[in-house]
Amino acid sequence: MDAILKKTGAHYVFGTATGGIIALQSALYLPDIHKAILYEPPFYVNETEMNNFNDIGKRYDNYVAEGKLSSAMVISGEIATKVSGDKLESPYQWVKYMPNIIMRLIFRIILEIDARNVKDDDITLKDLIPTFHDDVVLVNETKGTIENFKEVTVDVLLLNGSKTFLFLKHIIDVLNEVLPHVERVEIQGIDHAAAEDITGKPEIVAHEIKTFLR
Repeated sequence: MDAILKKTGAHYVFGTATGGIIALQSALYLPDIHKAILYEPPFYVNETEMNNFNDIGKRYDNYVAEGKLSSAMVISGEIATKVSGDKLESPYQWVKYMPNIIMRLIFRIILEIDARNVKDDDITLKDLIPTFHDDVVLVNETKGTIENFKEVTVDVLLLNGSKTFLFLKHIIDVLNEVLPHVERVEIQGIDHAAAEDITGKPEIVAHEIKTFLR
């Protein structure tokens, strides 16, 4: 992060999911950061929810090690139904009712189509799947660190979607209490993937970011 800031001359940082963890941790130590925007960062704040998250992560790693990538993708979908105690809003409800064999077939097709459409130096989904392990490690490294962020001196915008996972809303609740210079916005009608270009609604997230930076 320090290298990127020095290279670009930027003073504002945005992080979505585990990128939000990196952005906030950097704001503790790097004086070049003047403002930080976090979209649903998965900090470790609730042991029960994180135990469920880690259980899914372990089974995910086992499937990856066995080369069963479509099964790993099915397991990742359990985050939507198990980490938050199975209390989930639309649009994720369908995950609970879809048979695993159908889900595996769907993901296998997605992986094949993606591999055929990769161009130049793009990275395939198949290559990205094992990196979820690193996200799990990063989340667990934040255990017991939340109080540290009382020392963050920059202005922080916390963003979440109204249709996201409940455990992520719980994390935003905690950060909102801890951070000394914070603004929180819940954006109606969007979920955890909202900041992504292809499957999300990044223009809605961008609007809130631009409003904050102005």
